[in-house]
Amino acid sequence: MAAVRSISGERCVEALERAGFAVQHRGDGITVLGRGYRAVVVPMLDELQPASLNTVLNAAGICYGDFVLLLEGLTFAEIGKTRSGMRPRSVPPDDGDEG
Repeated sequence: MAAVRSISGERCVEALERAGFAVQHRGDGITVLGRGYRAVVVPMLDELQPASLNTVLNAAGICYGDFVLLLEGLTFAEIGKTRSGMRPRSVPPDDGDEG
């Protein structure tokens, strides 16, 4: 798993959308996303500072390792459990048997 050196606010928003968050509001240099009871504010900067990214991930309830997978294009359903132990209800468990 590669470390993220530089990430823009827009790329962060795209990754959070893959995690099931939906954009609620855009404006004044921020994007607000929501999923369930969680609300996440992402500063729309060319490069998020590590402390800002950490704040976003804590608000989203996503660990850094899962976030890196989201950046690589995986969806929340493909990742499975997050740090909080939540599993998407719309994705049935894969038992490996197809018919």
